[in-house]
Amino acid sequence: MFIWGGRGVGKSHLAVALMREQLSQVMYEVSEGIQPRLIKNTVPIFITIPDLFFKIKQAYGNGAETEADIIDKYTAVDFLVLDDFGAEKVSEWSLQLLYILIDRRYRELKKTIMTSNLPLDELAIRLDDRIASRIAGMGEVVKLTGKDRRIKR
Repeated sequence: MFIWGGRGVGKSHLAVALMREQLSQVMYEVSEGIQPRLIKNTVPIFITIPDLFFKIKQAYGNGAETEADIIDKYTAVDFLVLDDFGAEKVSEWSLQLLYILIDRRYRELKKTIMTSNLPLDELAIRLDDRIASRIAGMGEVVKLTGKDRRIKR
């Protein structure tokens, strides 16, 4: 699902509500006499696009994770919320990573919710039309309207 609209209209709020609903349906492995435990990759993850790139850049210095490890983690999770598409600094590097992540999730039919202040046609111009096309093909496109709920009137 791709949710877009002006700032403060509730895009992230809606994405988190959908994520919480998914979390309430997470599957557990149950073995006789053993405490139930979460099945790998079933717990939904929420991350903003700028935070994702920050994590990847941090990996260059820490040696514990690689760029590929981080992309693999966010590709493998069954349910992912990518918040604030279009808020990242655009570079060839960032476009390549976004394309890899979105393309893998698209091909593997992974549940993905993305939010943005920009409609898909503007994302196609700002980012890449291949990325926007895959996002459009992944599910429903929803426009939220309304006033900025963060601003007290």
